[in-house]
Amino acid sequence: DIAAARIDVPAFFQTLSNRDRRVAEKLAAGESTSTVAKLFKLSCARISQLRRELCAAWHRFHGDDHLAAAVMA
Repeated sequence: DIAAARIDVPAFFQTLSNRDRRVAEKLAAGESTSTVAKLFKLSCARISQLRRELCAAWHRFHGDDHLAAAVMA
């Protein structure tokens, strides 16, 4: 699992816009929604939306379209 993550995470991040990649990196590092919102001058609600969008994109990246759809439902 660790070896796969070392390959998959950077490949996934390359599919994201620069801003979304930076947001994802901060969230993955454990930063709170409010901290990330302040860093990027976005609302907490928008960071929460992005978190859900990133989760769906991760599932799509792995070919799990049904899980991606469930996340966005």
